[in-house]
Formats: sequence, structure tokens, C-alpha cells
Amino acid sequence: GLHRGPRGRPSVLGGPDWLLWPQRSAELARQKVIVLGGGTSDEREVSLRSAEAMAAALGGLSEHQRTALPASLQTVEIDATGHWVVAGRALDRNTALEQLHPDGLFFLALHGGEGEDGRIQRMLAERGLSFTGSGAESSALCMDKARAIACARKAGLQCAPGLRVDHDSWQQDPARVRSRSEERRVGKECRSRWWP
Repeated sequence: GLHRGPRGRPSVLGGPDWLLWPQRSAELARQKVIVLGGGTSDEREVSLRSAEAMAAALGGLSEHQRTALPASLQTVEIDATGHWVVAGRALDRNTALEQLHPDGLFFLALHGGEGEDGRIQRMLAERGLSFTGSGAESSALCMDKARAIACARKAGLQCAPGLRVDHDSWQQDPARVRSRSEERRVGKECRSRWWP
């Protein structure tokens, strides 16, 4: 979906988010797109490849799709130290945002950490900037697997059985934790420290 900040600035894309490509192409053609990738998480390299692929896809539309070619396309990298690299210059986040188009649509290609736990989404929304993907609250919720499963179950969805193990329990007695679980189950580390 498309998200806007609390100032309620109307989106250039406008209309219901569920509309498909043909209905949105003319509006996308007027949009200034900023692909945001990289980041400080362990998934940085995957994010850089995702951002590269997104930019290539948006810039390499077929003849039939050219009606949706964005008005401008810019890739911004968040480097491993958290600086935003705009036009080859590493800047602090606020300075970088001042240099980017205020009506741009941020295509989020971030993986892990602040790109998935809601921090980037909240920061963009608080500034009234548009971005793709889930909002801050749902992003943060999904990073906390136990909370996400509880919400899914509350909504009536079936979820695979699981075992929640905190870091201290694992460090104190990993053999005991293993004995409580079955081999067929998959573990997912939950390190979310932020909740909006």
C-alpha cells in the first residue's frame, strides 16, 4: 500500500491502493520515485541488491509500460554507519531528506532492522512523506513474531504451533529448550526493541 504522513498531504497516486497497473500508470508517470536501500542491519547486502533491482525495473519498463515511467528516479543508500548517500555524498538523515524531493514516493527496499521494524516508516510518516509497503505499526508488529501470531490467531487465522524462547533461557540451557521443541519446527530470532 501507499502511506502518507499525519499532515494528510494527498498522494500523487491518489485513489484506492488496490487499483491495478492500468489504472495507476498515468499517475505513476507523474511521480518522483526515491528507491531507498542499504541500511545498518545484517541484511544490508540483500537490501542493496533489492534496491538495484527495483531501480532497474522502474527504469527499464517495456514499450507497453512506458506510460508509467516515473517522472524521476533516484536511488538513495543508507550506508553501514547510518548515513544517507545522496548523489554520492554521505549525509545525516535530516540533511539528506532536505535535499530530496518533498513530494517524492519512497520505494522501500530495506531489509531487517530499521527498514522492517517500523522506524523508517514512522520517520517518513511523521515528516508527511509518502512511501510504499506497510505502515509503522504493522511493520513493528510483524517484527515481533509472537505478537504477530497472537494477532493472526485473534483474527481467526490458523497458525503453526510454536514455542517462544527468550534469549536468557536459550543462553542458560539450550539443551532444555531443544528438548521442548520438535525437529520439524523452524526458529525465528526476534530482536525487535522498538514498538510504535
